Amino acid sequence: MLKNSLGNPTAALMLAAGLAAGLAASVSMTGCEESGVTTTSTASDEADHDHDHDGEDHDHEDGDHEHGDDEAGDPEPAEPEADEPEEPADDEPAEPEPGDADDSESDEIGLGIGTSAPDATLFDAEGSEVALTSFYENGPVVVVFYRGGWCTYCNQSLAAWQSQIDSLTEAGGTLVAISPEKPDETATTQEKAAASFTILSDANFEAADGFKLRFRLEENTITAYRGYGIDLAEHNANGEWELPHSGTFVIDRDGVIRWASASEDYSVRPDPAEVIAFVAML
Repeated sequence: MLKNSLGNPTAALMLAAGLAAGLAASVSMTGCEESGVTTTSTASDEADHDHDHDGEDHDHEDGDHEHGDDEAGDPEPAEPEADEPEEPADDEPAEPEPGDADDSESDEIGLGIGTSAPDATLFDAEGSEVALTSFYENGPVVVVFYRGGWCTYCNQSLAAWQSQIDSLTEAGGTLVAISPEKPDETATTQEKAAASFTILSDANFEAADGFKLRFRLEENTITAYRGYGIDLAEHNANGEWELPHSGTFVIDRDGVIRWASASEDYSVRPDPAEVIAFVAML
């Protein structure tokens, strides 16, 4: 057929055209195959690259996680410290101790050393008036305030003074005990204590006020005292639920307080021997 085609020009041209077309088709298929290989290879490379990159990212993230475990992170903010409780203002009245006295009207208990001792009209067992200053001129005098014959601490204190009354006399001093009880109640106390010293009734609280010792009991304390069978309205000359704080004062001939002790705690009483030793130095 090729031989016959070469003898015929027309046929030769047709054969050449067919060969050219076939060659173009072959080249085109080869190019497609090569292009497909290249494309596949590129996609695979990119996939491998992406996988490697993802792996690097994963390793990096893992590394960061491990780093976070090995090293402490940023410190957590400290919790704010609790505010300190505010101190009560100086001008706020202190709450009185429960079960005893209401001293909200007075910031100070008892006169201090160097203060002039006040005068007061007191009453003896017969109800006669006695001026407290009459004892100062014969001083030194020890003035002791007690709550009443119903008070165990008071009776013990008076008994302690009685046991050392001779020592006080030798030191040049005298003793006057004062309570708000009725005059006849003071007579009972004097008999109970077998006291050889003077016991007087501060019926109007003049002495307790003058020495800054007077207070009124709180309602809950009044209720408790009544439960114990103690009725201050019956014992006290003024019929009130009031008492003096415990107090002991040494007053010289000029009426000046030279030694003083006063306390809200009725169980606190100075030792008579200590007071007598001071009196001996005056």
